[in-house]
Amino acid sequence: MRGIPWCIIRRMNPLTTTSGRVSVRGKLMATLFVAQVCGSTGQSIGMAVGSIVAASITGTNTWSGLPIAVGALGTALASWPLARLMARSGRRPGLALGYGLAVIGALLTMAGVGVRSFSLLLGGMALFGIASTSNLLARYAAADVTAPAQRGRAMGLIVWGSTIGSIIGPNLMAPALRLGALL
Repeated sequence: MRGIPWCIIRRMNPLTTTSGRVSVRGKLMATLFVAQVCGSTGQSIGMAVGSIVAASITGTNTWSGLPIAVGALGTALASWPLARLMARSGRRPGLALGYGLAVIGALLTMAGVGVRSFSLLLGGMALFGIASTSNLLARYAAADVTAPAQRGRAMGLIVWGSTIGSIIGPNLMAPALRLGALL
């Protein structure tokens, strides 16, 4: 890259510093991207499995849509409080709380499956739905750490991470079912 003016190099790779090291912003964007991929992967497979498990626990397909609805309700109900927390304390505490509650929801959901409790499954799915809220709010976290001219690109990167996770999730269904059967 000898002979290329620094300002052009900087525009080619805005995630590096003058020393060539990844900037703090670059690390934050990478963290948000990985969290987005993982969150979307979990959401896509979790919602699909939730319906299958609901039909298995209840013995009918009548209630198989309820876990998805309860997960969406959890997403909706968590959006305002998490956004308010982020406005007061910053994006990091809000995202950490949202993803943390989603992990607790996943554990409750697994416990509900283990003991074949439909109500525990639904409670877990409500908390698990908060992962979707965190995934949506992560886009604004990416915009916050980015220069105004690059905000659309930063948000697009996070949306792309969500797309990747949505593709990976359903492809993990067969291995997840095999692992579940072993456990």
